[in-house]
Amino acid sequence: MDDSPVSFFSLYICLVIGIWTIASVHSNLDMALYDSGRRVRFNTRFSKKILYGRIISAIFLTLVIFISFFHIYLSLPFWTPPDWKKLYPSIEQRIDAKSFICYPVWSGIPIRYYYLAKALVQSVVRTPQTVGSFVSIGEKPTISGVDIETGHSVEFEIPSKKVQVLEEDPRLYIFYHELKTMSLSEETIKKDLKGVIIASIGPCDPQVFQKIQEELLSMGEHVWVLLNPFLKGEVKDIRKNKFVTSAVYISNDPTIKMATLVSLKKKFDHFLTFYLLSSEIDQKKQ
Repeated sequence: MDDSPVSFFSLYICLVIGIWTIASVHSNLDMALYDSGRRVRFNTRFSKKILYGRIISAIFLTLVIFISFFHIYLSLPFWTPPDWKKLYPSIEQRIDAKSFICYPVWSGIPIRYYYLAKALVQSVVRTPQTVGSFVSIGEKPTISGVDIETGHSVEFEIPSKKVQVLEEDPRLYIFYHELKTMSLSEETIKKDLKGVIIASIGPCDPQVFQKIQEELLSMGEHVWVLLNPFLKGEVKDIRKNKFVTSAVYISNDPTIKMATLVSLKKKFDHFLTFYLLSSEIDQKKQ
């Protein structure tokens, strides 16, 4: 049986209905029908046995109802979605500025609603450009994003050696991963490509970004999953007085060829970087 709050609540509802039925039976034990069923007479003289039965049924029914509502009260935190209006600024402040933060894919919608300008800037600022850490937020060690080709959400289950409980919401955890820059050169073309690949594009001019993204996504049948899709956009670089954008993709497609990555790296050297995240992965499509 499922241990979810809904299952337990359903069980309680069944108990309530059952006890209610028992109580109804007790209340009708003293009912007598006579005169060809056209007249109904209720006997008001209760025996002690019937009276005690009703009292026990009433007490038991009250207890079940109390337990049901108490269980609903305790289960409310599990039914209530995380308060990203409160969590987002706290997470951004806690995590080192050089670390990339991967939020649960659908959490980007409320975050974008409450913190559009800040979220877009932070998304660009935290785009991996050098070796650093990769942080994911969630109830379990999964990294989620959107498959651009299909529009489906995709989860990558990646073990993490360092885990912290998010104090503001104990249901969520902070999972730390390490980014390792891939050595892409002519000498590595013939090597087998294994593990989880992170492709970091930008920050760069939107037109340059579009060109890099198109070539990356046109690599045959390779599946690239966009991380933080709802936190992606253009922001103005005050120093250069122009708009820039960025994106981070993840893939574990075993058909990706090292030669293809080397070619893309040579073509877009300053705006495209590939990293290895982990060698253990399980992909789940939703």
